Amino acid sequence: MTGAKRKKKNAIWRKIHTLRYEDFKLWCVRRLPVLEWVPNYNWKADLLPDAISGMMLAVQQVTQGLAFAVLSSVHPVFGLYGSLFPAIIYAIFGMGHHVATGTFALTSLISANAVERLVPPMSSNFTTDNNSTVLGLSEFEMQRIGVAAAVSLLGGLIQVGIP
Repeated sequence: MTGAKRKKKNAIWRKIHTLRYEDFKLWCVRRLPVLEWVPNYNWKADLLPDAISGMMLAVQQVTQGLAFAVLSSVHPVFGLYGSLFPAIIYAIFGMGHHVATGTFALTSLISANAVERLVPPMSSNFTTDNNSTVLGLSEFEMQRIGVAAAVSLLGGLIQVGIP
């Protein structure tokens, strides 16, 4: 091994060995903001108001999720998933205090346009021909959900700027 390669290898090993607990903690806090605010949370004063506002948000998100799922031409239960998981994920990874997460009418209409075009409607009944074992949904409904999920994923990637 030549001297230049040995020096480069030693420099890399020194950086790895000088990794400190504080650096790792700072790296984690930057990526998971929940680690920053949970230790400073005032449980006595803030838990009751936060629980009440969480229940009010849940009531609003259930009805909105069901409505936007029907608007998107998919089974209503997937509207509940689309309302619940973004709020939980944002509580862990989110950085802003006043950001609204959840379903939006415009993205639901865009997704419905693609779903209706790629998987034309057979019937207006959501549970006809149950021949699938996944959540008791038919193959027709599973195709619609797949198209809606793909459109939503691509729309999200475009919004965050991933090429």
